[in-house]
Amino acid sequence: GGYDFPGSNSGIDLYSLTGWIPEAHELKILNTKQLRSKRWNGMYNAFHKGDVLITVATGDVENFGDSDKLKMCFENGGLIPRHAYSVLNIVEVLGKKLLQVKNPWSKKRWRGIYSPFDEGNWTKELKSALHYDPDKEKEND
Repeated sequence: GGYDFPGSNSGIDLYSLTGWIPEAHELKILNTKQLRSKRWNGMYNAFHKGDVLITVATGDVENFGDSDKLKMCFENGGLIPRHAYSVLNIVEVLGKKLLQVKNPWSKKRWRGIYSPFDEGNWTKELKSALHYDPDKEKEND
């Protein structure tokens, strides 16, 4: 079992693994609040009904303007270019819309906002509502 593809494309990966024809949506083209809200509601509802598998993927940093700056952002944030991530959960809590995302390689950790290392955004209320302990999460992959 398993798979070994050069780079990653969530749609191709899911099709290769399941035979299921995926539906893809590029977040960068959701340029209005109405479009973002509609897409979020669709993903949220389908996910919680068990109707979908959701992944998110990073692109090739070479396709963006200042690729050196973007590479640094990827490295500092713990993201891998051309890589797919599994969405484990979708939640709306205390006015926040959050995805719980897993790197299946477990080689790099997210270090951006809402990571276990983010002390600014994790309020006591939010941690309590999500039953989240950043110190415990730092020990997990």
